[in-house]
Amino acid sequence: MKFKFSKMIAVAVAGLMLLTLLSPSAFAVAITRTISYDTSETSSSGLVWDATTFEGFYYSVNKNVNYLNDGWGERLYFQDEEGSDNGPLGNDEDPDNNIIDDGELIYEITPYTSTYKLVSELGLDAEDVPADVGGTCYYETPWFGAPYVAVEGDATQLAKLVYKQGGSDKKNVKAGENWDLGCGYSLEVKQVDVEGNKVWFSLCKDGEELEDGIIDVDGTVESQTFVARADFGDDSDQLYFMTYVEQVFQGSVDSLAVFRYTWLIDTEDVFLISSDDVYQGFNVDVAAEDGLVLSNDDSITIDVEDDQKTYFTDSWYFQPSDENKGSSGNGYILYPAVDKSQPGTYTVRGMPADTALASSLDWNPATFRGFYYSINKNANYLNDGWGERLYFQDEEGSDNGPLGNDEDPDNNIIDDGELIYAITPYTSTYKLVSELGLDAEDVPADVGGTCYYETPWFSVPYVAVEGDATQLAKLVYKQGGSDKKNVRAGESWDLGSGYSINVNQVDVDGNKVWFSLCKDGEELEDGIIDVDGTVKSQTFVARADFGDDSDQLYFMTYVEQVFQGSVDSLAVFRYTWLIDTEDVFLISSDDVYQGFNVDVAAEDGLVLSNDDSITIDVEDDQKTYFTDSWYFQSSDEDKGTGGNGYILYPASDITLEAPEDEAESEEVAESDETEVIEPAEDESAEGESGDEQVKAESEEEDESEASEPASEEKSPGFGLLTAIFGISAVCFLVRRK
Repeated sequence: MKFKFSKMIAVAVAGLMLLTLLSPSAFAVAITRTISYDTSETSSSGLVWDATTFEGFYYSVNKNVNYLNDGWGERLYFQDEEGSDNGPLGNDEDPDNNIIDDGELIYEITPYTSTYKLVSELGLDAEDVPADVGGTCYYETPWFGAPYVAVEGDATQLAKLVYKQGGSDKKNVKAGENWDLGCGYSLEVKQVDVEGNKVWFSLCKDGEELEDGIIDVDGTVESQTFVARADFGDDSDQLYFMTYVEQVFQGSVDSLAVFRYTWLIDTEDVFLISSDDVYQGFNVDVAAEDGLVLSNDDSITIDVEDDQKTYFTDSWYFQPSDENKGSSGNGYILYPAVDKSQPGTYTVRGMPADTALASSLDWNPATFRGFYYSINKNANYLNDGWGERLYFQDEEGSDNGPLGNDEDPDNNIIDDGELIYAITPYTSTYKLVSELGLDAEDVPADVGGTCYYETPWFSVPYVAVEGDATQLAKLVYKQGGSDKKNVRAGESWDLGSGYSINVNQVDVDGNKVWFSLCKDGEELEDGIIDVDGTVKSQTFVARADFGDDSDQLYFMTYVEQVFQGSVDSLAVFRYTWLIDTEDVFLISSDDVYQGFNVDVAAEDGLVLSNDDSITIDVEDDQKTYFTDSWYFQSSDEDKGTGGNGYILYPASDITLEAPEDEAESEEVAESDETEVIEPAEDESAEGESGDEQVKAESEEEDESEASEPASEEKSPGFGLLTAIFGISAVCFLVRRK
């Protein structure tokens, strides 16, 4: 970092304060590579998340080793305060404690160096870098998951990172055209000279020119690099933009310039923060040039139910399991998650593996949320092998060696048959049974039992029909245990996949309802339910011939109440469950699905393996798809431990579309402006979608799916400061000039 001598004492003092505020154990704790924690097994000092384990944090795969070993980037952890009102989270004596006292949830940020692509891609030494650039690298300082930059190496002065062009990326811009960089910034090519070796362009913000320059492509880095500096933030003449013109072309029809290694921060999105400021419910305890420490300003009470979220920032929340879902029926499971309700494309990634260290590469729903995940089953995923599993299995005599080994950590070829996708069905109790406390003898005969077998299939929730994993039907809808759906007479309730419940009439006495189950508008079943206080009378069950057998269960619902008013009449539905009789897989050995061959097809489980070899593209901006939607994301070469091997993890992209009316209004409002923001290299967008239908759910849609998800209130004391980011200097830190 670049420190002015006059500040070095202040920085040293700030560092001492940082050490004082954090207990020694906070630094001694090794990062536990776990997404979800079990409060009955984990001590409070072990509740630690970093960028490798929490998708809400900004993550660069090339920095994976540094996140783990050097504490780079963001960390979230629990630190018990002596004399606090409540005990620690995660302890043998009280694993059910769900209260985090103020000052005990620590959010820590450590800036880290990132080499300019101009430097790394052109192989420049410090003396070769153009003087205006000022150095070979800058300091990335993520802030609440967003990529920011410590301007001139000062973490108390943050500017938003608008654009970072990938090392292999090029952008051709024709004369007279604009290149939209995001946040209102654009680069406009004005003219190319007639000899085709110079280009005149300008950098604009919201249509106003900020800088312009003429670049001569003469073969020297200095001549071909354009740099812009300005007075902003807390100092003057600070770097905010650079680009490199690789080529200029003057044709008979078009003229253009080729831009590379472009880098831009926003001079208008800069935060200068003082100690004791509060951001998204966190108080700034330490603000120094070399690091930031914040803690929760108010106590946080975690709502221990699997369908509830406890927000602790504007967009981050804790997702717990139900009570007593930890080991041996004690405590609960807990992990932080990020709100992904806004339209966009998000990435769900698995735990990163280091091929220089890994003796086995193995992911399950607890470590790769691209798989279908129910938090209440977390212990079973880890201990009993339930659900989906992806792992590497070296075949003796195969053409290439194993992934993840000391002898050849750079191996990037998975031979056919070596990537295993295994699925183990697991029991899930019907909500009708669990919520009403029914024993086996109390369950209506048509239901056929107390539970069914969930069998995820390429991350989508399916059901093993009648317990047979070779016969899978898509799980369309599963109503949450506490959820109710009021449907008025004459109205329809859309269950998804074309299915709906239509309430036809409520009888005049107000104790019976006549309704129909429909598919694509066609009636499949109808029934009259009498709310007489018995489970059998109030439960409606539908069976049909489908899949590989006859008279198989596919639908049930429970009518809790019927109301006949002077104006409206309605019925209240609960514990609804539905699978799709038209979306059924009959799986046999040697079938091939999404590039995987079925090696084992049995009632109690499925095993598939890759049908062809897979060559992993070992570059941080490349994806290697191995199914229709799953891919391997790797780092660059030699980014593993000790400069050997590479980092590897499975990932899946999820796109959440904007509602039709919203998209139309945006199109009208922004018809003259198209914003194309190319994400910074290495940046993983995080996401998942929420829906009342049980589609391809990830961790958001756990064991209880609500018909109408209850609105979660964000924890008190956490202000609506989504757009505010920043960090403060320690109170006695010498202010910059």
